[in-house]
Amino acid sequence: MTKKIGNIRFGTFSFFRVAGLAFLLSTTASVALHAEGVQKPARWSVSARRVSAGEAELLLSATIEKSWMVYSVNVPEDGPMPISLTLSASDSYKPAGELTELTTPKEKHDEMFGMTVKYFMGEVKLSQRVALSGAAGAPIAIAGSIEYQCCNNMECVLLDDDFSVQVAPEAKSALATAPAPAAGEPAPAPALSAASEPDSGDGGEQESLVGFFLLALLAGFAGVLTPCVFPMLPMTISFFMRGNSRSKGIRKAIVFGASIILIYTVVGAIVAATKTADMANIISEHWLSNLIFFGLFILFAASFFGAVEISLPSGLSNRIDRQADKGGYFSAFFVALALTVISFSCTGPFVGALLVSAASGAIVKPVVGMFGFGLAFALPFTVLALFPSAMKKLPKSGGWLNTVKVLFAFILTLFSVKFLSIADQALGFGFISREVFICLWVTLLALQGAYFLGWLRFTHDDDGGKAACHVSVPRFALAVASFFLSLYLFTGLLGNPLRSFSGFLPAPSAPTAWRGASDAAATPASLLPAPELCSVTPKYSNLSLHGPANLPAFFDVDEALACAKQQGKLLLVDFKGHYCTNCKKMEGEVFADSRVQLLLREKFVIAALYIDDKTPLDQREWYTSTFDGKVKKTIGHKNRDYQITAYKVNSQPYFVILDGNGVQQGKPTGYLSNPDSFIEFLEQK
Repeated sequence: MTKKIGNIRFGTFSFFRVAGLAFLLSTTASVALHAEGVQKPARWSVSARRVSAGEAELLLSATIEKSWMVYSVNVPEDGPMPISLTLSASDSYKPAGELTELTTPKEKHDEMFGMTVKYFMGEVKLSQRVALSGAAGAPIAIAGSIEYQCCNNMECVLLDDDFSVQVAPEAKSALATAPAPAAGEPAPAPALSAASEPDSGDGGEQESLVGFFLLALLAGFAGVLTPCVFPMLPMTISFFMRGNSRSKGIRKAIVFGASIILIYTVVGAIVAATKTADMANIISEHWLSNLIFFGLFILFAASFFGAVEISLPSGLSNRIDRQADKGGYFSAFFVALALTVISFSCTGPFVGALLVSAASGAIVKPVVGMFGFGLAFALPFTVLALFPSAMKKLPKSGGWLNTVKVLFAFILTLFSVKFLSIADQALGFGFISREVFICLWVTLLALQGAYFLGWLRFTHDDDGGKAACHVSVPRFALAVASFFLSLYLFTGLLGNPLRSFSGFLPAPSAPTAWRGASDAAATPASLLPAPELCSVTPKYSNLSLHGPANLPAFFDVDEALACAKQQGKLLLVDFKGHYCTNCKKMEGEVFADSRVQLLLREKFVIAALYIDDKTPLDQREWYTSTFDGKVKKTIGHKNRDYQITAYKVNSQPYFVILDGNGVQQGKPTGYLSNPDSFIEFLEQK
């Protein structure tokens, strides 16, 4: 399987088998050829113009291949690698100010890095001011390098493109352009134009909004099923039928429904209007905002449990009620407003949770969320006003409404732990470790299951706190689901990586397992003694480098090869990066598997080669690359050059198996999404 094969949806070609087979073969061949070469998903062009006698402006533009993205200039600390510009040392010029984005980046939450990141797809335009020291009447040549990271769903590529551009002697002169070609490639034509936002074809943001809209719809329907709202259905419907003709009642019902949607959408618009360009990162990452969200979720949960009551001022409710009693179409709006205010004690937690979730997304997200909530919340009232006879088919109010309310309380409590975990990580306390997080969820889910079986009751339950003698089928099903999830999460304390919950759980600090065994074969790999590294302290081990899933590793391929030969083992060369999202995915989804760890410990020596580490090499280790003719002065540049020259590949993650003599064994591979596929790769002959 090649590295990009996962991006191709073969299922859509189930018709016309002959044509489908031809497409499959041709596409597979083209992907394989592309994957084996040195990839360059972004093409840069650089131009310069003199803006004054002592200052020039560099304009940088890149065209990005479809399905690839380039991370923004502004990326939070410990996130992916941002775009950076380095000017060559010169007495004639120096940077003046920061690298500025002319294209507005997109945003998304990256689960592997645990933060909201900005990125570009399709095209990016940047600007850099440069202070000039030469004479205004003479041209000045400016040279430098653009370093950036490109990623798609399967791999990442770290690139640095050199450029040289000349500043014209007079400001009125035309732009002088010079592209930034890849080594060994002809220079592309400059492609700078007015800064305009291209249609990148990115469906990620749209999918995110659609998913959030559906979540908001579910929240709106759930709000109708609360004890504050459901009993109001017949009372509200009677308002439209009272003293009105059928046609007039229908028109008032439509105005009523539209008013509810408008009210909630306006709330979302107000939230959106208060956001700034950097607010998403601040809200999603800062400890204070996450502590506030944690407190809000706990308050909402306490409201649903019946411990506190959240309500708006009674004076506001009374004034709205008086307006609703005046009649007419305008009164339908005030009935909608009155319903919104009166039901706030039950709908407030849903609205608050949606707004908290929307706060870390795009500016349009709060509007979309509140529109979806209002639409779902208004729909039952409007439909029943149009078809009053359907009221007879609704279930009667009763204890089941309180059960729904308590279910929502448990869900809010579960999600509050996530906010507390993020705040804990941001403050660096380490109190909410992965194990503590799992224990909290296991306990809450077990209590939830006990509630559905009637073993746990609250004082406001309809049986006065006595255990229920009989359990309905829906409650039994919810109890089974709660206990199943609780037991499944408990396996995470025994070594299960819980990949299905990787987006919620904190990353493991080190491989651990809490069970013993009588023999090595039955022992989890993480409990086995660390293999000896040939009694050698690995080179660069004093740096922030680590093997996959913290397995013992070398960080220099020559040392690793010598150890593999001495121990009679194979060598796994792991080309990785500090900023490589897909490398982190594999560590969390594949290397965490105990079978993979056991196989690596028994049969392999590991060389973890970071291609983006900026640690300088000893000057005696500098060398000139045969690939691009550049002098390699850092660990990352050395490892990246080794990958390109030896294997004609520049994407990560990338894995190669060598024997003790340095002879390649089998076929290398890139990103693999499951442990079984990686085990098959490790065991190939």
